[in-house]
Amino acid sequence: MSHTSRLNRPQVFGSKLSRRDFVLTSSLATASLISGSLNAAPPNSFKGTLCFFSKHLPDMEPHRLAESVKGIGFTGIDLTVRKRGHVLPERAAEDLPKAVEAILRAGLEVPMITTELLSASDPTARAI
Repeated sequence: MSHTSRLNRPQVFGSKLSRRDFVLTSSLATASLISGSLNAAPPNSFKGTLCFFSKHLPDMEPHRLAESVKGIGFTGIDLTVRKRGHVLPERAAEDLPKAVEAILRAGLEVPMITTELLSASDPTARAI
């Protein structure tokens, strides 16, 4: 790490915060504020599933991810099923049902997934 990059890191309670951690913390704080205002919304307001895009917490296993985003008011997860996603496409047949089950056990929904599929002829398409 260069000298200048250490100087540009924001300080939080005396510790250095990486850019990734800063963005994550800021995003979760914003989502928490938004979910609080959604919970206080009038009766005729949005009643759908408020999904968190799992790309933003790439290193969390599905159950921990679900518990974390449920705590700030989300009711569902848009799960990444792609390279560097929560479920790798080539492992979808085995890992996707397990990930969805872990999220459902935490009380959230998985109404959508995000993939890199461009064609039904992709070898991973059927499993996904």
